Amino acid sequence: MARYEVHRLIQNLTKVPGLLDRLTTETQAVFDEYGLTDQERQALTEASPPALGSIDVHPILQMLFLIARNPGMATQVSIRDYHALFNKKS
Repeated sequence: MARYEVHRLIQNLTKVPGLLDRLTTETQAVFDEYGLTDQERQALTEASPPALGSIDVHPILQMLFLIARNPGMATQVSIRDYHALFNKKS
């Protein structure tokens, strides 16, 4: 399981006013506030299912993070599609 700080950041994107905007405009400052490691910063910056999975972000929170970072994804991805993408063999 991902560290609490990672899950807390993702959950706070929908709870803390302005956090999503700050994550876009002040990315490193937000990462600093949450005490993220270099590996966590890299995974959240890449924001792909494999990257988020590499730091053990819960699948539901992965979907929330991906949709938060790219709202249009919500209209294009179903849970089945996401599962197939996440389990895709390289």
